[in-house]
Amino acid sequence: MTFGLLVLLTFNLRLSTALAQTNYSEPWASSLDGWSYVQTACTGTCGQDALLSSDGNPPDSVHNVVTGRNKNETGYWHKSMTWEAMGVPAGDTVDTVDGQWDDKTVCTAVACTSSTTVGIQIFDSANSAEITASTVEPLLTVAGDTSSWTTHNPTGAVNVNAGSQASTTTVSIRLNVNPSCGNNGSAAAEIRADNFKLTIVSHAPSTGVTHRRVIRLGTMVLRMGQGPQEVGLGFLISD
Repeated sequence: MTFGLLVLLTFNLRLSTALAQTNYSEPWASSLDGWSYVQTACTGTCGQDALLSSDGNPPDSVHNVVTGRNKNETGYWHKSMTWEAMGVPAGDTVDTVDGQWDDKTVCTAVACTSSTTVGIQIFDSANSAEITASTVEPLLTVAGDTSSWTTHNPTGAVNVNAGSQASTTTVSIRLNVNPSCGNNGSAAAEIRADNFKLTIVSHAPSTGVTHRRVIRLGTMVLRMGQGPQEVGLGFLISD
């Protein structure tokens, strides 16, 4: 007497999607390119919040100046764009973003204070709430960047919140610029900034295609007779 048993296992495997890296850059070459400045506070004489054609890395750049003993200015440069306008492939989901910038500080009469800072944030289209899990680049003291242009990327990539991940989402990108004067009646503090950059990682939506793999565990044959019982087991993998 012979008995047979065949076992088939079927697995549906969803194909993984590739990640895309988009490098967005703003060099402010000969124009503000749609960026504008918002001043949030000024305790001294503030001005020249504009394009600077005489200096940059290379020229041009944006700059902010405050004058007066122990005086400071806070504010930010910003521009509203969709992820796609920054170069993200249409239909992608944005996962993470990292930031970078170049700066040079000009301090007159006395050193600038440690409150002389620069940083990067990304807000929603209303420019009211950050859309990342943490600040892209928290405020960094740049008071010592006086001898030459310095590139900063102090932290790694941060996650983008779920509600702002679609490639069509409009966001407001910010470069925070806060010059701060030292303790001198003739003091002035100026921050010059250039080459604002974002590194954006995204992924394409799943295509819905599955790959079916069938594993034939084998055929087990059991023969009942006068002699010993015999068991045979083989393997066959097929698509």
